[in-house]
Amino acid sequence: MPLPPQALERLGPVGADQVYGFVLPPVLGGAISVDNLRVMDARTYLTLQAQQGEITIADPVGANWAQVATIIGADPGAFPLEQPDNEHRGGP
Repeated sequence: MPLPPQALERLGPVGADQVYGFVLPPVLGGAISVDNLRVMDARTYLTLQAQQGEITIADPVGANWAQVATIIGADPGAFPLEQPDNEHRGGP
């Protein structure tokens, strides 16, 4: 079973300002295991993680956006996470 469902089952749901966080981060040798997770304050945890190594943010919708958009009544052609290119933002 993947880690998020295990965490939900064992630790319960997180609040809007909380995350499941590793007690000992994997970048520092901690196990990628539900036994190494706790419910933590999101801002504090993510700030500390940013100082310890590379962060990867997962997009749970990803390639399934068209299907999800149809279900929630959004425009399937307008992917919500797309960033405008640099020439439209005045970038390099």
